[in-house]
Amino acid sequence: MRIKLGHGIDGNTPQKMYSTIGEKEVGPIGFLAILETQCGIATVPDSTTTRIIQYLSCIKESDNPNRFFHQSFAVDQFNVARTLLQWRDSWYEAGWHGEFGGEVSLRLQDMADIEQSAKNSVSNGLGERLQNILLMLKNQKTQIEEVCLLDELESFSPLWQQILNHFNVTIKAPLKASANQGTDLSILQNSLQNLSAQSLGKNTDGSVNKLKLAGDNSFVVIKARSKAVSARLMSQWLSKDALNQQDKTVALLASQSGNEMDDAFEAVDLPRLGFEGLSPWRPVLQVLPITLDLLWAPLNPEILLQFLMHPVGPLVGRVRKPLANVVAQSPGIGGEQWQAKLAELLEKEKNKESFVEKEFKQLKAEIKYWFDSELYNPDEGMPIEVAKQRL
Repeated sequence: MRIKLGHGIDGNTPQKMYSTIGEKEVGPIGFLAILETQCGIATVPDSTTTRIIQYLSCIKESDNPNRFFHQSFAVDQFNVARTLLQWRDSWYEAGWHGEFGGEVSLRLQDMADIEQSAKNSVSNGLGERLQNILLMLKNQKTQIEEVCLLDELESFSPLWQQILNHFNVTIKAPLKASANQGTDLSILQNSLQNLSAQSLGKNTDGSVNKLKLAGDNSFVVIKARSKAVSARLMSQWLSKDALNQQDKTVALLASQSGNEMDDAFEAVDLPRLGFEGLSPWRPVLQVLPITLDLLWAPLNPEILLQFLMHPVGPLVGRVRKPLANVVAQSPGIGGEQWQAKLAELLEKEKNKESFVEKEFKQLKAEIKYWFDSELYNPDEGMPIEVAKQRL
């Protein structure tokens, strides 16, 4: 596999940006997801809101009148939790491991005290995920043959630089302004090339470095009140102007709502580009065949790992994720590590403040159903009633 990595790429949906056989173009988040899959790390990131709520609970456990955040926390718990979580995440991205060596300020000590419970209660952020990858790469190889950087190595964080050092890295030559010199477009291109040296367009005194444009229509900005109106304007311009000139090549980037652009193209008799809206039922449809495959003997560890790692599942994520980490290290069901982790998870459920006996029994029944069901020979098939029940 060959990876093209750049900051400006939509890392959450790399398949929309660029993909050929054995080659992917992704942003940092997309590359991280590929590394986690190749290293067998079961990570289904929780939303920011979910992580804030998790961290808020940890702050409550540690809160007392002597904490530096106590008064603010009494007024606005959610925003205090969000701010402190942002601090925590930025420290992990810088290489923090959850504790400080030696004497530190009271504020840092308060954060370290919160971390004692947060380590096991808050879903991993970006920094923790990067640290896990760095640890795995010391003893594990991937199928990635080359990483081509679209940005300078120095523009990546220290943790990313350490990870990239494990691969054969090449850096793509920087883009050069290609517009005719003196045009508005060339002025803009040259300015963008110099942004890093000019601190994103600002002078040393903080003032904005404004560009003087002639208005020669080589660079045009179109603003609209909605995506639908914007798509209609663009399709009409392409049909009446750009495509009438045979020597013109037009590149159109539509990272989101491309299906609206296709509808606008069709309305003016232009060819559709083939954008499709993702169905919200897609993850559920992916889970269905996996759940059936779990009934075939012998049990396929890869299918089991897919079931545990999938973002959607019939079993709660707080059980699936820890079990996925076990399967990644020791494939299969019923081993010592599997049984120990199951016992630990059930004990944790019993010790919850919100413990309800009926819900606990239901969870145990679900675990037994999904992992202790009878397996069937693929050559002979399974009873239709079993398949119906599972679906």
